[in-house]
Amino acid sequence: MKLVIYIKEKLAFIFSMVFIIIAIYVMGYACKIRRDYMNVLALIIVILSVFQLLTEYLRKKKFYNEMYNILEGLDQKYLLTEMKLNPNFAEGEILMDVMYEVDRSMKERLNVIEQSYVEFKEYLEMWIHQIKIPISAIKLMNYNGNIDVAKQRVQINRMNDYVEQILYYARADAPEKDYILKKCNLESIINNVLLQQKELLLGNRIKIQKNNTDKDAKTEITNQDLQTLIDSMSITTNPDEPNQDNNE
Repeated sequence: MKLVIYIKEKLAFIFSMVFIIIAIYVMGYACKIRRDYMNVLALIIVILSVFQLLTEYLRKKKFYNEMYNILEGLDQKYLLTEMKLNPNFAEGEILMDVMYEVDRSMKERLNVIEQSYVEFKEYLEMWIHQIKIPISAIKLMNYNGNIDVAKQRVQINRMNDYVEQILYYARADAPEKDYILKKCNLESIINNVLLQQKELLLGNRIKIQKNNTDKDAKTEITNQDLQTLIDSMSITTNPDEPNQDNNE
């Protein structure tokens, strides 16, 4: 902490002391008090003021210099609050309290981000295993020379669905995304999903029964996102499983 900066901060106090000393001389002359008494009183005020300013400056200088020295020696600057810093003045204690709160809030936020990262990593590993299934199926068809366009189209649709699924997952927590309640038609969205999964449904002779879908619903996500969610449920069906007569 530089002395010049400290003096500028204390200009109001210094001007107050000067005004008090001037007031003492003015009142002393008005009351015909001996000049020696006024000089002694003014000297006492000056000494006490200088002592107070000097001790406060040295106390703050010691604290801030210690803090800067510790900060320069740290590779990870945010660990500053873990160091033992004991300010002996009110402003320093307030500063440390604020730093502790900021550090605590940052750690909580980092924990949330780290947890989100772990969850996304686990999901990504699962997604990789899922998308390898249709890729392996297509490779096996080509290897055996059994070129079934319909089955290949089903596997390609599954890969496309997996890509849409992970894109939706990546966008789900975007902080800049606004959520506004909007109306959407369930019948139209479900029909789009069924159209995309046509080969899968026909190839496995799956029958679809729809109930109460001819209504509008309010949702915070877009029609495309809702369609992706519904579509992600359908891609869990394995086209190589035995045919089913009824699926709702």
